[in-house]
Amino acid sequence: MKINARLDDQSEQDLLFIQEQTGETVTRIIKELLAEKAESLRQKTHSGAKMKALLESNFVG
Repeated sequence: MKINARLDDQSEQDLLFIQEQTGETVTRIIKELLAEKAESLRQKTHSGAKMKALLESNFVG
């Protein structure tokens, strides 16, 4: 997928800073950030599902 995005000044500065510090391409930076965000959301969803299952199980401990 090809992405065309408009960044505000702060986001542009952040992206350029990351690029300068890591030497990575914009594509690589975006891919890594997307993967991190997706994993964070998966963990949050998975943890919430576990808690819901426990609460619905009528478990007495």
